[in-house]
Amino acid sequence: MIRTFARPLMIALALTASAPAFASDEVVSDADKATITAMLTGMGYEVRKVEFDDGKLEAYAVKDGKNYEVVLRKTDDAFEIVEIEG
Repeated sequence: MIRTFARPLMIALALTASAPAFASDEVVSDADKATITAMLTGMGYEVRKVEFDDGKLEAYAVKDGKNYEVVLRKTDDAFEIVEIEG
């Protein structure tokens, strides 16, 4: 009885121990936040938050009373908008 219980437990522990971490360790620098905020503000957005989420650089903003999630990509010297969801 113990043997049949221990085997699935060991498999479950092995799978969770080897699973990749999904939390992002990436941090957006204050300078990048300021650049993104200025860019989006110039486009009429009110930026609420800038962060990495699931490996993507995202800005959460409001424009004309509607919430938007703006996905960005950093190029050599600027940022470009990849997608706007809202």
